[in-house]
Amino acid sequence: MEAVSGVDVVVVLDDARDGAAVLRLAAVAGVAGHHVALGDAPQWWRRAGAVVVDDVSARRLAGVRLPRRDRVLVVTTAEVTNATWRDALRLGADQLVALGDEAKVAEWLARLGEPSTAGRLLCCMSARGGAGASTLAAALALAAADDRDVLLMDADHHGGGIDYLLGVESVGGARWPEVLDTSGLLPAAALADALPAAGRLRVLAARAGGPGEVSHQALDAVIEAGMRGHRLVVTDAGRDGRVSRALTAYAEVTLLVVPCEVRAAVAAVSLAHEVASRCSDVRLVVRPGRGDLRPDDVATAVGQPVAALWPWERRLDAVVEAGTFCRSWRRSRVGAVALSLLAELG
Repeated sequence: MEAVSGVDVVVVLDDARDGAAVLRLAAVAGVAGHHVALGDAPQWWRRAGAVVVDDVSARRLAGVRLPRRDRVLVVTTAEVTNATWRDALRLGADQLVALGDEAKVAEWLARLGEPSTAGRLLCCMSARGGAGASTLAAALALAAADDRDVLLMDADHHGGGIDYLLGVESVGGARWPEVLDTSGLLPAAALADALPAAGRLRVLAARAGGPGEVSHQALDAVIEAGMRGHRLVVTDAGRDGRVSRALTAYAEVTLLVVPCEVRAAVAAVSLAHEVASRCSDVRLVVRPGRGDLRPDDVATAVGQPVAALWPWERRLDAVVEAGTFCRSWRRSRVGAVALSLLAELG
């Protein structure tokens, strides 16, 4: 993903002390701040990586009819009026923030150094326990990591830890309990550097005190940092209501793993309906069984298309128990399913 690098922030504040305060916040955020003269605006307006102006300077800049641009922050120490909003809009400002709200100013500055685009998020869910969403998510993440940066996010805090499934439980790095206190902007690079890695795959695994106990703000911060720092985020969304709702709201596609069983199909009906209220693309990965129920019957009952058939395989349990899934997933049936799904999803 393309990142904004070497950003220069031009600071134009009427009060020198206020300007110095913004320059300090810029330094903490890791961006280069420069105080410039308002009268030189035609020279620096287009070239600056970003601009911070106060309401007085915004009024003067709007008056000389400079072209609109992106990455403009207007800060104010006075009451916000309609004229203030009008000046901010004329300049193309992203935000209008009280200068005293240093947290918001600091977050705006910190975002300048973040990747400018977000990766895709793909959710895997099971219609019933043991259907295989964790295994499918792991195989998808490993397959995708051949040619891109991928984050595998384990949101099933009752699932035992997806790092154990992969066989990377001994690799050092943060798990969910270490990110519970996240607030504000979480830098994408900081999250990626903190996580266990296997090649281009990074893993955020569940533990006791996992995503089920994370705040809404921290959950959003982690998801958004993961998407900014990786071209693809694959999640085992679990069935915890709050966490799975948040993940499926971000998802481009949700894959629902459904065994060919009456009870699993019945459970999938309500689950697919609920997920479809947030994610517009819900597809089924059906696991054929020995009964009379067929994949077409499951698709008709659930009302969603079948993206893949995934046969059961006895050998897979032994591979997971041996901790060799990372090395042997290509030789499994789920590996073939994962490759096929990635090709279909583009």
